[in-house]
Amino acid sequence: MRCRPGSPRCPRWGTLFRQSVQPHLVSWLRHDPALALAELEIPGLVVQGTTDLQVPVADGDRLASATEHATLARIEGMNHVLEIAPADPDANLVANADPALPLAPALIEATCARHTKALRRRRGAQPRGCTSHATSDEPDTSWMPVNVSRT
Repeated sequence: MRCRPGSPRCPRWGTLFRQSVQPHLVSWLRHDPALALAELEIPGLVVQGTTDLQVPVADGDRLASATEHATLARIEGMNHVLEIAPADPDANLVANADPALPLAPALIEATCARHTKALRRRRGAQPRGCTSHATSDEPDTSWMPVNVSRT
């Protein structure tokens, strides 16, 4: 049985999304992000956390495999709000609500690696604040983050 937004049978909806935005979020459920990504012919970075309560790891894999232009960055222990959080759902929700937690360091590394590789390919430059992490010689002409959000 699937939870319906606002249903007393699905109390976590209210914890994650306030009542006023739930209908908007539900309207996005009829769209398939993998089909949309497959239509693009530009490189993309699919970021997937292994402790994300909203988006299962399998959805990130499916999205990344929808096109040859996507790179998957699976971040161990990262939740939906891009922080390191435990897999336990209750503890994960506590982490979601903690604004003091920093971004997952591996997220920054993956983003810098993708961006650095693209900049080197385009103009031989390196972005400030990123160390050199690009190790592949595969062609890459731009960088575009793709938000994997399928609730």
